[in-house]
Amino acid sequence: MGFTLLFSAMMALGVLLLVVGFVALGCFVAATVVSIAFFLRRKRRAAEGKKLGWLVAIPIALYAVSIPVLIFLAVVFLPGGFTSDYGSCVSAIASHDEDGLQDALASSKGSLASSGENSYEGLVWEALSYNDAVCLRVVLEHAEEQGRPVDLNRPIADPDNADEEECALLIAVQSPVVSCEVLRVLVEFGADPGCSSASGSGTTPLHWVARGLWSPDSSNAYARVDCTVDVAALLIDAGADVEALDAQGFVPRDYFEQYLSDLVENGEITEEDMDAALNRVPL
Repeated sequence: MGFTLLFSAMMALGVLLLVVGFVALGCFVAATVVSIAFFLRRKRRAAEGKKLGWLVAIPIALYAVSIPVLIFLAVVFLPGGFTSDYGSCVSAIASHDEDGLQDALASSKGSLASSGENSYEGLVWEALSYNDAVCLRVVLEHAEEQGRPVDLNRPIADPDNADEEECALLIAVQSPVVSCEVLRVLVEFGADPGCSSASGSGTTPLHWVARGLWSPDSSNAYARVDCTVDVAALLIDAGADVEALDAQGFVPRDYFEQYLSDLVENGEITEEDMDAALNRVPL
């Protein structure tokens, strides 16, 4: 989701800047042509006793509109021009570029806040969206070094939609393919495995995982069950409450049993496989 929104926003911004640039360039060229025409005809108009009057405002207005825009675009896009430290960090995360992220964070020189717009929290969301444990650790470590640690137990706002927010662990387990490495980093930096969804549903990370996860081999039901069991076990080892009730009054095991029952009913696993999976994780 994060990548798609970011890509769409970047494309829209690029098109907008391109259009604005062409309009500004057109205004600048028009102002120059009009100025030259006025200059070449100055003697003739003087001989005829004519003055430019209000006409002189035409090139002045065109220059006033175009020059600031062209200067801004030149500063932004010319080599060595201004670049957003936050934007550079996001680009590095999207490219899974640890060194590039380190450099971008170093160049930020304390300009990033712990939360809010263009913040470490936003970078945490991006790292979770791209399922990148290495970049996630880099962001969290740098935030701590700057004295602006990210509170992973309060909802983090989506950088692309401030109205959408969620706790870090729940963002991580809702990824299409959950990364145990990402979960371990979050727990290491203080994320509570027993956190509850910001939506008020009472859903914990373990509730969500127990519904069943995908895996890199999503067509294989056994691979999906193995992935679900491994992640559930990781959360339980980290302290997740297996008896936590959601708003529907269900504990994680209720969802896990339903998930496995559906697989049995669809003929994807056997009842013996279901019993074995239930015994592999202490839900």
